Amino acid sequence: TVEVTLPDGTKASATADQDGNFSVPVSALKEGDTISVTATDDAGNKSTPTSATVPDTTAPAAPSVSPVTAGATAVTGTAEAGSTVEVTLPDGTKASAKADQDGNFSVPVSGLEEGQTVSVTAKDASNNTSTPTTATVAKADDKTAPDAPVVNPVKAGDTAVTGTAEAGSTVEVTLPDGTKASATADQDGNFSVPVSGLEEGQTVSVTAKDASNN
Repeated sequence: TVEVTLPDGTKASATADQDGNFSVPVSALKEGDTISVTATDDAGNKSTPTSATVPDTTAPAAPSVSPVTAGATAVTGTAEAGSTVEVTLPDGTKASAKADQDGNFSVPVSGLEEGQTVSVTAKDASNNTSTPTTATVAKADDKTAPDAPVVNPVKAGDTAVTGTAEAGSTVEVTLPDGTKASATADQDGNFSVPVSGLEEGQTVSVTAKDASNN
């Protein structure tokens, strides 16, 4: 008689046939569950137990990848805790790191350029591999402020403050009364900000702000 002890302690049994084959009906076993199996002969002698664990055949979910920018030194994100995260780089080489207990990962990389793609997978301890997550390398964060605008001489009664600044930047003129006026520098960097009522001896302040708000 073959007896199976299930994870919750309940037991199920069946008799091995003349060839020794047995089939014990069970239900609701989950991945990672462990069962214990013994055989008892007609004289009541019981074997030592054999343990079996239900294998993990479920692949991890595809990793969630944080935005990747040109020049980044790591690909980061979240994946199944403890899984091995592998990044396939544009040249086909691979780099990997383990996700921590909270699922966070950081895989060191280098040389990424805008427009390239990387593929990221997670593999668990049972070697089940997730579907890949593909990330496109974005433009690097611009943290450099534009140069100070070059302002042409301003005279009393002028209707515009003109000069040059970073192309595409927003040029803002702070007038003597604290009000502000702005315009966008053209592709050559030229700007013309409409103003009025300027008097001799007054001072205006001019700044340039780029698309990244520097």
